[in-house]
Amino acid sequence: MNYIRKHYIDHVSELVKLGKSINEAHKLAKFRVFCTPPGAYGVGVNLAVEASAWRNDEDLAKVWIKWSGYAYSKDGFSIEAHEALALNLRHVEVINRNHISDEHDLTNCCCYFAYHGGFKTAVEALTGRKVNLVQVDTRDISDTKVVNVKEEIERVVRTKLLNDLWIEEMKKHGYRGANEFSRKILHLYGWQATSKLVEDWVFNEIAKKYVINKDMRKWFEEHNPYAIEEIARRLLEAAERGLWRPPRDLWEKLREVYSEIEGLLEESISGGDIQGGIITVFTSSDDSHWLNEYRRVEELWVKLKGKED
Repeated sequence: MNYIRKHYIDHVSELVKLGKSINEAHKLAKFRVFCTPPGAYGVGVNLAVEASAWRNDEDLAKVWIKWSGYAYSKDGFSIEAHEALALNLRHVEVINRNHISDEHDLTNCCCYFAYHGGFKTAVEALTGRKVNLVQVDTRDISDTKVVNVKEEIERVVRTKLLNDLWIEEMKKHGYRGANEFSRKILHLYGWQATSKLVEDWVFNEIAKKYVINKDMRKWFEEHNPYAIEEIARRLLEAAERGLWRPPRDLWEKLREVYSEIEGLLEESISGGDIQGGIITVFTSSDDSHWLNEYRRVEELWVKLKGKED
């Protein structure tokens, strides 16, 4: 029996165990293309990460499965098939993204860490297995190569975020340049939240170059204080979540500087009930509508993981 046929038969059997009829199981087992439902975009992981709406990897995995669990084929369009998707995740060993130009890199857009980092989180949280996350580098089609995403993250960090020449060019754009710094560092945090591939030294250097450095901090205060507040707050959140283990002296200095930044914003902004430094973590269990929307995935997760409510 060839692998494809065995894979199909195993899926039919598993789907029947999950409560599907034999006819429905045969239909679901054929699906190979999964995406979001019509009218939606993305996989939601970026929204959860940026809103601090997650407590652990399972929370992000469930978001990814919920948003991605709609099948597309010649036999149907946007069919709810979360069970079929989850069963396919059990066989994933390598996750790939394509890189065709340095006009864009993996910190440019939140979708990169959401789709690919979220994919990795979903597989590992569901199966307990580690999977490889790579990218196919086709910038030069005569010299294509497969690169580990960890290496690519570090290449981007060294050539851009820690590159003084690149930083000076971004600073020429004032408010927009500051926003670019903040956005790329936020996405770097997203990669760590989903893939755990960003080493401590990266965040150590980011903290020192963008937040601790007085000249850089002054530039942010003049052009876009909201950007430096976001950078510092995300670094604090990374440390609080155990995604980054900074040296004690750097951690204490970061907290001290953040208090100064928050004080500056307090003086310039009047009104409002929420301070920027508050990071409220919540998940579907804290919102009845959200919980109801995710009930199918929650029930599926329990069945596949062999857990009890």
